[in-house]
Amino acid sequence: NPAENEGDYFTLDGPSGALLSFRTIPAKTEKQAEKALNKAIEDSIAYLKETYKNVELSDPEDDSMSGCDGFYATGSGTDKESGDDYAFGFGWYLLPDKKIAEIWFEVPKGEEKIGKQAEKILKSFTVPAAEEEE
Repeated sequence: NPAENEGDYFTLDGPSGALLSFRTIPAKTEKQAEKALNKAIEDSIAYLKETYKNVELSDPEDDSMSGCDGFYATGSGTDKESGDDYAFGFGWYLLPDKKIAEIWFEVPKGEEKIGKQAEKILKSFTVPAAEEEE
């Protein structure tokens, strides 16, 4: 599903129920990027509380994607509507142009193979170098 506006998610839905979501969050300065990152984290926590019960989250871990610093966390919860258990992971990375890349995956519990595939897809992304300003 394509993103309709800047800052919206685009998603990949798998036939197994796996969902991968991506977006970039605009920012022009490091201070704006920090504010945007904090807001994105708050929004993600709000989404988890709205969508899942019995949410368990790992502590965030530092990570790097194509040389861009960031961090990720994983967790699990029970979908409030369906009662199905899910595993999820999300990460945020500072891109060279100061934008934030946000990446999510959600997979049904018991589908660890799908979760590993989602992780491979996420780790396969590369970040283009920032364009030099003239």
